[in-house]
Amino acid sequence: MKTARRRADGFTVLELLLAGTIGVVLLGGAYMVYEAGHSTTRKDERKLDFQQNARAALDLLMWQIRLAGYLNGGTTPNRVAIGTDTLLVVRGDVQLNGALGIVDTLFAVQPSAGAVCAAPPCLVTGTNVYTANSAQLVTAFNIAGLTFAYFDQNNTPLPAPLDGVAAGAFPNGTPAPNPLGGATTNRDAVRKVRLTLTALDQRVSAGPGVGSTPDRITLTADVRIRNAD
Repeated sequence: MKTARRRADGFTVLELLLAGTIGVVLLGGAYMVYEAGHSTTRKDERKLDFQQNARAALDLLMWQIRLAGYLNGGTTPNRVAIGTDTLLVVRGDVQLNGALGIVDTLFAVQPSAGAVCAAPPCLVTGTNVYTANSAQLVTAFNIAGLTFAYFDQNNTPLPAPLDGVAAGAFPNGTPAPNPLGGATTNRDAVRKVRLTLTALDQRVSAGPGVGSTPDRITLTADVRIRNAD
């Protein structure tokens, strides 16, 4: 009789506390598993978006550089106006705007703060500009570095900076060397430009802990100039 009466009385406080503790532990474990999976998914999506943006930046540069020398009325001499290992200025209507006169388009990464680069490094590109501070700024791609190498029709490397242009502090805002002066032998010989682009996901802050190191990607592509002889 006593045993039956005790069962009819329900759970004891100790049993309820134990059941509640077990329930909290199980719910906490389930939440941790869910949060870990959700965090991994967000990180993978961010990384994929970051990689796609870097490739989009590279495709944009390749498309325009490939058209160096193009004009509506034919081709223009000095397809490469300035060529260093970190700066390229090509001549021609590379943005297909229908320009009839000479247009020079710049490609570079500005490493220091300037009028259009508040948080360096910044990918800069623009037409008829010889200082990066007046160039168009491309910020969406998180480009941290951009280098160029030059090759002739026999795939032989050409020295950078190319002839006729002295290496300078450009593109930090100082005037670039005169692209019309000096010899043009190596500049005219350029048939292929090799781009090496480094992108850094700056949305991730470096610091202690797993996954705190910013993602970095390096892409390389060869661009053959279509309007070369």
